[in-house]
Amino acid sequence: MIYRYYEYWWEDSGGRWQYENWQTERPVLKYKGKDIEDVGEISYTCMAPSGGMSGHTTLDQNGYVITGSGESNGALTRKDDIYTVTVEWNGRRETFTLRAAP
Repeated sequence: MIYRYYEYWWEDSGGRWQYENWQTERPVLKYKGKDIEDVGEISYTCMAPSGGMSGHTTLDQNGYVITGSGESNGALTRKDDIYTVTVEWNGRRETFTLRAAP
């Protein structure tokens, strides 16, 4: 997962606290099999407490997929969030979870 975020708090001239943030999430998938050319189109979903994304694409020549832009101004991902990823290809399906590394 490539995750970038910006979070900023400041006190304005009236003494009120203001806040702004942005984030981008780009799950990176890597096919570990040996038959990359035979995989064809894949579909994926990636769900987290802050939302999700899904799509259809093909693997690059090295077996990688960098999924959608994932840009958001919503809730920031936290270190204890769990992502559930499902990938489908050639009539096969695999579901797994991702957690932040300690």
